Amino acid sequence: MLSKEPETIEWLNSLDKGAVLWDIGANVGIYTIYAADAGLDVVAIEPMPSNYYTLTKNIEVNNLSEKVSAFCFALTNEVCIDFFYISTSQIGSSQNSFKENIGWDYKKMENVDYKHSTIGMSIDSFIKLFSPKFPNYIKIDVDGLEKRIILGARETLSDPRLKSMLVELNTAWEDYQDILNFVLGCGFTRWEKKRSEEFDNGEMKDVYNHIFFKG
Repeated sequence: MLSKEPETIEWLNSLDKGAVLWDIGANVGIYTIYAADAGLDVVAIEPMPSNYYTLTKNIEVNNLSEKVSAFCFALTNEVCIDFFYISTSQIGSSQNSFKENIGWDYKKMENVDYKHSTIGMSIDSFIKLFSPKFPNYIKIDVDGLEKRIILGARETLSDPRLKSMLVELNTAWEDYQDILNFVLGCGFTRWEKKRSEEFDNGEMKDVYNHIFFKG
């Protein structure tokens, strides 16, 4: 699993030990556990209940409860209650959505296993309401919900305490350049995009991990 995104591991290995990483779309905690075991404090956010359960069990069996704070809700651009659409209930699955039944390619998901109501809030509102550990680094992998999450984080992204962000983006999206411009407008000075060569062909050929830096 870790070999699928070597650029993510490379980025995680470069982060300052003792710093705070937010893992948004943590799934069952593969990268959460890796980062916490490497000495980072992690805030892990995963809205799918079965994945969240497995995430918390992985935190437990690895004795990382002092290093990881895990939360089960959806991040978006506002405080709300709406439907979370689940493509398959299999533990470890992804390709889910919140508020709208759309997938990573901005197209309607044809196969939705079920949906349930959940709480949504923006990164900025979550910090204001609950004062979690402030992120020095943010990782976002949410299969099409990236724009809303980013738009709901202007204050956080602009804060100098945040040093870098890794986010998976589809370069074929019509609003791709708008997302880049928004992030760069929050004080990031440079960025790069990377992915494993195994994704050079096929339906994911336009999807890259984008790494943004300040300073």
